[in-house]
Amino acid sequence: MAKEEKAKVKMTVIHFETESDNATLQENVRAIAHTLSRALTSSQRIISAPAQLSSNNEQIMEQTGEVDDEGGVDEVELTLSSPSSNKKKNAVRQYRTPQPLELDLISGDLPLKSFLDQKQPDGDVKRYLVIAHWLKQHRNIQEVTMDHMYTCYRHMGTGWQVPADAAAPLRTMKGKQYGWMKTGSTKGSYTLNHLGENEVGKMGNG
Repeated sequence: MAKEEKAKVKMTVIHFETESDNATLQENVRAIAHTLSRALTSSQRIISAPAQLSSNNEQIMEQTGEVDDEGGVDEVELTLSSPSSNKKKNAVRQYRTPQPLELDLISGDLPLKSFLDQKQPDGDVKRYLVIAHWLKQHRNIQEVTMDHMYTCYRHMGTGWQVPADAAAPLRTMKGKQYGWMKTGSTKGSYTLNHLGENEVGKMGNG
């Protein structure tokens, strides 16, 4: 009688999930995978508590796995997460708080409020545009910042509040969509160009 042949097949599946591109972390993961393939010999389901891989990377490992009756690893899953990266994702971006400036917005033939009432700008971008134009024409202020805008908004009173990122409309006007401003000589400053001046001329009472 021919001797019955027996065969046994084992499969090892290791799944990694990480949100970090850190080279040291990747090397640690490879080392762990190699160690697990040799060390997980228990026939019981293994669930280990989160363990820190590296104090430098602050990566947390959660490991689950099952082994077969012969001690081979059927499946191992490692989930890696970075507390620091999660905090960065959930953190609210902080913007510099604009500060009021000493500006005369009342004197002259055309005070700022009267000019804004004439132009009736719609939205923060056009409000910033009209203010920058008025400051340039009536106060000879060639470069404006979010502090100028904040001061003018405060002057206008109820219903006028700068956005959380008070410099955003200035950056927007510098972009290709509008092209009404260019970068000033100092950080955070912007200069109104002829395209922006032409746009103001089309608004309101001209």
